[in-house]
Amino acid sequence: MFNKLVVRREEGSSEVYAKLMTLFAEMSARELSVPVEKMFLIEEKEIEIPSFAPVFESVKCAECGENVMKLKAVEKNSQHYCIPCAKEAFYELNGSGILERK
Repeated sequence: MFNKLVVRREEGSSEVYAKLMTLFAEMSARELSVPVEKMFLIEEKEIEIPSFAPVFESVKCAECGENVMKLKAVEKNSQHYCIPCAKEAFYELNGSGILERK
């Protein structure tokens, strides 16, 4: 049922969706009853915090003139473009996974 509805995103009846939601609620309730000490390893750590975040070079988009991080710019014919002006597909990570956007 999970593979059909969630993984493969196939259609299901309202009864099947209701059953899946009931199962999710039961699973959530079970997880909430687990003591924190069993669910997580809690320990103190000493970490070294970097003094600053790396700063990358900016370039101007050849079409709109907006500054864009050079690493994120699209290069065409020796000119740099922001993603919207480049009008090319790009990858986006969101709640549905890694998707190609156009």
